Amino acid sequence: SLTHHQISNSQTPPHLSPRESHFYVGALGRSSTTSTSAYRSFFPTIVASTLARVRHGNWLCFDACPVHACLPHVPARMKAMTPNAKLVFMMRDPLAAVISGELMLRDLGMPLQWSTLGEHDLAGDSLAETEEDSAYWAAVEKLPLDEPLPADLMQRFYSTTDPRPALRAAKYADCLDRFLRAFPKENMMFVDFADFVAQPEATVRSVLKFVGADAALPAYAFKPMPPGMQGKPRGRTMHPAVKQRLRQYYRSSNLALQQMLGRSLSWFGEDV
Repeated sequence: SLTHHQISNSQTPPHLSPRESHFYVGALGRSSTTSTSAYRSFFPTIVASTLARVRHGNWLCFDACPVHACLPHVPARMKAMTPNAKLVFMMRDPLAAVISGELMLRDLGMPLQWSTLGEHDLAGDSLAETEEDSAYWAAVEKLPLDEPLPADLMQRFYSTTDPRPALRAAKYADCLDRFLRAFPKENMMFVDFADFVAQPEATVRSVLKFVGADAALPAYAFKPMPPGMQGKPRGRTMHPAVKQRLRQYYRSSNLALQQMLGRSLSWFGEDV
């Protein structure tokens, strides 16, 4: 949402060039996630970037791919290729993230066999991590850099039958812990989605400042954020019984995240 707003709902500064590569999840093949030359192919050439710097001064190109933050093998590969990267993490209420992901997949035509919309959804053992599942993702995290990604990685992540991968992606404490073990904390910025919705201009300018862009550039003119980018459920809402189950499911992760970041989170006690 941050990148989309920056591109579509404001006059993007000419010295910023965003991409959404999906590189570390195998966009160019399961064996290409550590190839510097392959990763560079997503971005402007050296000649193009040099010309941009001549014209605009401090020119920046960045990768805006949310799924990179969710998968356990990514931090090590990212560290190996871009050890000085600046990382920006935008987080929202995990319940809002889950239903947003579900609705996106349904709107894309995926035949999901799990849901958060009914009273009896995500009940019983559907939230419990299996030993096989835990072992699989632990093996993915420990995968040597020179080995290809598992062939079924993204099929399991975007499972149509199992809700647990989607739920796991919103356990932000686990996701961020892996990055904090790979990168210094001062190279990371943590943004609350609620702050972005309430103050999009201030939030984007703070991100620009963090990554080294000119946040005061006069050409960066903001427009109002459209309702669809504010997390509106478009008439489909999570069932209250499912909300209650997921609040409990995410409680320990949310507490760990608050301790990790040293600040409170806007979504504690709020509904989707």
